[in-house]
Amino acid sequence: MSIEQIISRLKACPEIRTKTRIAEICGVTIQAVRGWKRIPSEHCRRLEVAACGAVTRYEMRPDVFGPAFNDDSDLTAA
Repeated sequence: MSIEQIISRLKACPEIRTKTRIAEICGVTIQAVRGWKRIPSEHCRRLEVAACGAVTRYEMRPDVFGPAFNDDSDLTAA
């Protein structure tokens, strides 16, 4: 998932709605958020909670947190 898609999904949450709110949640400046190429892993859990699970840390950073618990994408048909 691209950073734009993640940010859009986060902004769709009633508790978030703006990049400014994302910056507040993460304790960074809006300029920092605008410069992100991907969500820094140290902010993923905080954003997941703020989004009430609508966007998970597994979706934001699968390279760090691995696949989601219900992700079957690694299974192949026999």
